[in-house]
Amino acid sequence: MLSILKKWKNSLITILPIRQYILFFTVIVGMFLFYHAIVWTFFTSKLLDIEPPQHIGDLARIGYQVSSIHPRITTVTLPKKHIEFSEWKGQPIDIITIGDSFSNGGAGGKNSYYQDFIATHYGYSVMNINPSLFGENTVEAIIALQQSGLMNEIKPKAILIESVGRYVVSRFAKPMHWEQNITRATLYNDLKKGQWGDGKPKKEKQYFISTANYKLPLYNFYYLFSPNALRYSDVYRLPLSKPFFHVKNESTLLIYQDDIGSITEITPDKVAIINENFNHLSTLLKTKEVSLFFMISVDKYDLYHDYILNNQYQKNPLFNLLRATNKQYTFIDTKDILSAEIKNGRKDIFFADDTHWSNLASKAVIQHTPFSKIINKNKVHTK
Repeated sequence: MLSILKKWKNSLITILPIRQYILFFTVIVGMFLFYHAIVWTFFTSKLLDIEPPQHIGDLARIGYQVSSIHPRITTVTLPKKHIEFSEWKGQPIDIITIGDSFSNGGAGGKNSYYQDFIATHYGYSVMNINPSLFGENTVEAIIALQQSGLMNEIKPKAILIESVGRYVVSRFAKPMHWEQNITRATLYNDLKKGQWGDGKPKKEKQYFISTANYKLPLYNFYYLFSPNALRYSDVYRLPLSKPFFHVKNESTLLIYQDDIGSITEITPDKVAIINENFNHLSTLLKTKEVSLFFMISVDKYDLYHDYILNNQYQKNPLFNLLRATNKQYTFIDTKDILSAEIKNGRKDIFFADDTHWSNLASKAVIQHTPFSKIINKNKVHTK
């Protein structure tokens, strides 16, 4: 009998710690799941779990800034629209546009293509192209378009090359290949691939258990100590002297790190090379009676620079340098146009959560660009 009691006592001692371990493990797992469920439901899902055609900006996602999100639905309400090359049926086109995400509806939301404002406001037919063969070298893409003979088929009266300011130097302040040997068939097939990416919004499958649930509170804590969250973030968070956005953090400016990092590359010599390249391209296009427009989409930091409180970063000289050059093309000065808009109290010229400007900016820029003065109305294809 004593031996049985001893065995029972020893087994009880063994069982109790195991039960304690199970209880401890259960509590830990429960706390883990509870934390992720709470943070995901009330914060992170607002950044990551977005169903197209809903859209929020890249800066809010990268910097985990829920209070700056500007939710919007991608819609087109303008009566006249541009077409993509994939939609072209051989008809003459008045204006060809080519550029980066600013030219490809990158902001989302209402009327995200500035080309639709050109089509609506001026009545021109507009076609956007995205030649993947050339990457970001849109100047060489236009050269290929001309030398392949494809431009003779499209018969444009103007070409608009667009680039965001932070990448203008890296894209255009270099020698260009003014002779392109790409055949008409090769270029045509490349252009027919379609829009930026494939032109269709994608949504990755999301799970409520995510590393973003840890990054969100950590990044926001780090932002208390430095504008770029102690260098953990690619997004700078800067205070503004007054509200410029219709969001919770209405007086906070979110910008991409390259808006600041690219400034040191902008020198008078490099801007002179950029201008020389566009002057030369303009000369080539004039032989085909095609006008050249160059539109630099002003960086968000550059546009709001004068309203940043206690700003420790240098001013961007790009627009001032380019304004002083002798140009043989039409320069669309988006900084000058949009600076006047925000000076007059216009909010949401840029989306608070995005590197891209809004439809308000597109409308202002297009209405202040003298397309009708440059393009001979008697030669425009649309009525």
